[in-house]
Amino acid sequence: MNQIIREDMKRIAEDPFFQELSGSSILITGATGLIGSLTAKACLKYNENHDTKITVIGLIRNVKKAEEVFAEFRGNPQLCFVERDLTEPLHIQEDIDYILHTASVTTSKLFVDQPVETIETSYRGTKHVLELAKEKQCKGMVYLSSMEMYGR
Repeated sequence: MNQIIREDMKRIAEDPFFQELSGSSILITGATGLIGSLTAKACLKYNENHDTKITVIGLIRNVKKAEEVFAEFRGNPQLCFVERDLTEPLHIQEDIDYILHTASVTTSKLFVDQPVETIETSYRGTKHVLELAKEKQCKGMVYLSSMEMYGR
């Protein structure tokens, strides 16, 4: 983790907002991406400082990448990974209180070469996440997307 991110994490780990999530489970789609991974790490860092037992369920496509991204949290009981394809219906056994949907196609070349597939992936993935939120009776869900997704 670079110095700026380390300093930000230290500040975030003192933010009382996370106290409201105490004892909650948060599913983060795109957990190995920039926004997803930093949010997950912020929750886990807050746990270290405040013992809030926020559980992070990282929805991922690649276990090896997840292990690399979250190497510093290896063995943390408040972190687990679920390997799934968002274009398929989501069946997750764990309880989920909140969902942070950050998964997206991020390869610019695909935006240009496969625009329909890119939108279809976004649409289907979001639909499946919303269906899961309804099934699990989540307290809340946030959808994030970069401007890049929509093009010019």
